[in-house]
Amino acid sequence: MSRLSPWKERAKEELKGLENALLPSFDPEMRALDPRGVAWDVEQSIRHGFASTMVTAEAGLTPEECKAMLEIATRTAAGRIQVSLILLRDSFEETVDLLRHAESLGVDHATIGFPPGFRPADEEDYY
Repeated sequence: MSRLSPWKERAKEELKGLENALLPSFDPEMRALDPRGVAWDVEQSIRHGFASTMVTAEAGLTPEECKAMLEIATRTAAGRIQVSLILLRDSFEETVDLLRHAESLGVDHATIGFPPGFRPADEEDYY
């Protein structure tokens, strides 16, 4: 009998191989996401044999841009590669909102971190 939690057991079974970081692609004026560029990067991740691609939602994107990038990545991946994201948003509420959106798209897993400005005063702040 395994001593691993159900979540760790699932990770042990489903998370195999290397994951790359999927950085946002922008139009030539650097004003908007480039959906074709993001899709091309996902296709390259698949072509190069990565098991998963992690949407870098903390890379200076607005919440709306993060959601759009997740939509492009999951639609392009179409089950051929796992899609994950890292959650380092400005607030707990923004993090939960993005995580719910990711779940609705079928994102496979997420890494959760603390907001960039989080400065815990003591151990209890982490909880």
